[in-house]
Amino acid sequence: MTSIADDLAWLLLDDDTGRFLVDRSTDSHALGVALELDAAPDLRAITPAQIRPDHGPRAAALRQRQLDRVLTRNAERQRICAVPMRRFGVFPGWRWPTLDYDSKVATRRDIERELFDPTRRISDPPTVMLIALLDAVHVLQPQCPEHDAASINRQVADMLGRRAYARLPSTVVRDMIGGDYRTVIGDLAYPLLRRIPYQRDA
Repeated sequence: MTSIADDLAWLLLDDDTGRFLVDRSTDSHALGVALELDAAPDLRAITPAQIRPDHGPRAAALRQRQLDRVLTRNAERQRICAVPMRRFGVFPGWRWPTLDYDSKVATRRDIERELFDPTRRISDPPTVMLIALLDAVHVLQPQCPEHDAASINRQVADMLGRRAYARLPSTVVRDMIGGDYRTVIGDLAYPLLRRIPYQRDA
């Protein structure tokens, strides 16, 4: 395998359209954690200090730049190609269709073997981390199309039970995504709450 971040960004893209399977904010959260995992000396001994969730506009802008660099790196390796597009017919952007289908299928087979091969005794930590991150952003099902969501969920739960070192990255990504949703809901609800007249108890 290559870096966790490279493989993650690659698998988060639809093979044909080159568009992300989830929103860019969610992608960037998972990618930020993947980059920190790539820098870790031992994936089996990850600590909370090595994975620091960061919020705010500066952190979001940094994660977007990191995502762009990873996508460019994948394009340079001819895994994907950059195709210009316009969002809503106005805003310039890029989509990244897959070029190297064979390697992508091989990566998906590694994921499937990690989850479903009963004879597998020695796990590959980068693959385990990749599965945990894909599951955290709900994009594991497209990687294992021959298996239903329920069976995938069971196998992921079993894997995280046996490979406890992968629980922390998964939890961090889920918490970051949840924090985004809470912020959005709060921003929408606050103006409405201000209009509700305050009534003192009798």
